[in-house]
Amino acid sequence: MIRGVLFVCVGNVCRSPMAEGLLQSVMPMIRVGSAGIHAQSGMRADPHAVAVMQANGIDISEHRAQPLSPSLCVAYDVVFVMDRALKHSVLSRYPQLRGRVYTLADEGIADPYQQPHDAFVECHARIAAAVDVWQPRLHALARTSARDAS
Repeated sequence: MIRGVLFVCVGNVCRSPMAEGLLQSVMPMIRVGSAGIHAQSGMRADPHAVAVMQANGIDISEHRAQPLSPSLCVAYDVVFVMDRALKHSVLSRYPQLRGRVYTLADEGIADPYQQPHDAFVECHARIAAAVDVWQPRLHALARTSARDAS
């Protein structure tokens, strides 16, 4: 059964909240969350990330960062990371996630943190393309979970 999808980046203020907002907007039936391997609890999403998402009709202004934790590892079935280095870091800290962690895009998605607004626009485009690629698989998992629950 799929209990949800978790996006993980470094600080949980740029890429993962953008990915969370995107997937939640196109798949509202799935629980979606985000976290960071070095997140400072309670930090708001980067203003550029908020602006880019708002320009695309998605509000992430209420987002608050949270660190990746053992309880989050248990609460979500699928974990997406933004690049291979993050995958290695997550799996070295939480080996129980092996087989459940995927790189969102094969070529990775660069961190726009402290970059100009255009870097966030590009990041959004890359995340949106990757979410589009994964969406059919996630729909299939959600349908399987719904059948298993009944």
